[in-house]
Amino acid sequence: MNLPGVYLGPAMSAKPLGPVLELSSLKARLAGSAAERAAVHAVGRWFEERGEAARYDGFVAATSPPLNVTLHLLVAALGALVGALWAPVGLALVALAMSSAVIELRGGRRVLRRLLPRDTSYNLVVKRPAAARRLGTLVLAAHVDVPRRTWRMNRRLAAIPLGAAAALALVLALESVGVGWFWLPGLRLALAGGLFFGAAIALFHHTRPAREGVGPGDSGVAAVMEASLALGERPLQHLDVIFAVVGCQEAHGGGVRALLREERTRLLPADTALVFVEDVGVGELIYGVGEAVIDTVSYRPTLPGIAERVTRQLPWREVGGAVLKGMTGALQPTRQGYRAMTITGGGPRGGPVVAGRVRKCAAFLAEVAWVYDADLGEAP
Repeated sequence: MNLPGVYLGPAMSAKPLGPVLELSSLKARLAGSAAERAAVHAVGRWFEERGEAARYDGFVAATSPPLNVTLHLLVAALGALVGALWAPVGLALVALAMSSAVIELRGGRRVLRRLLPRDTSYNLVVKRPAAARRLGTLVLAAHVDVPRRTWRMNRRLAAIPLGAAAALALVLALESVGVGWFWLPGLRLALAGGLFFGAAIALFHHTRPAREGVGPGDSGVAAVMEASLALGERPLQHLDVIFAVVGCQEAHGGGVRALLREERTRLLPADTALVFVEDVGVGELIYGVGEAVIDTVSYRPTLPGIAERVTRQLPWREVGGAVLKGMTGALQPTRQGYRAMTITGGGPRGGPVVAGRVRKCAAFLAEVAWVYDADLGEAP
């Protein structure tokens, strides 16, 4: 099945890209949905047909980011209402909502999100052992779920409710210590109204269906599949390589959290590196050196350093490094001490998959893997 605007030229084998394009026929591929699970199994069959041992890891997670935002806004707004009677208690509720949101946006553990209803998602894991002596593990990963329409967490979207909650916390703090300025109750009610309005907007986004057609992670899935073919022709000598297709990426990296939790005894931060691929079907390639939603999180220098060395070669001169403005799969492992990096494209998010761009990303992934493998082999 070919999609409009997608070129499958003679130099491109339809085998890696074809199954990914067929994923677009799976409607409403939201995190935790049956369509998402079907997509994971479709990619798994592609690997199995090539003799790979595919493993499917199920996990349960709260899958809706808009519902998560709704919950946090409602707790903060409830703090404003309770604060009219007991200002310290209201302040505590607002502080709980703010701290929970900040912890999650910085890649930390779930707090309030644990209260949400949860669904089952799956990760696909395909492991290929090192050809000679294992000195580490490289994970090449992409996500398969499709986010809700118009929904994407970024710095601007996070700043508005956090700013309102911070102002509300200040008002309640002043009231807690007995400050009686006449305009404080009115400001508190106005902020509460704004938070309730934001909760209504977030709840509306929760009801929105998934985007149709090619998802933002599909080009990354295609690139990982294509890279698996390249690495099969020239195997890594010192790196176990894991090809992973993760579900529930929309919900603050739910699939990545589950992958690290499931593999915690095998994927050790000391010798594991993870590369996440997304939105590479359009625009020039970009490798992340960090990312920022609330504050800038810098990736450990190993993988960005290798990517920079690769870009000194003529075929890769146009590939650049940047701090990515948003949340990617690399945030979770970075916060847990892993070497991690995201490779993405400079075009519009979720644009049509262009086969040539996918091939280029796959070749770049393979080159980064080979250079990393050679570095390990030369280490004393």
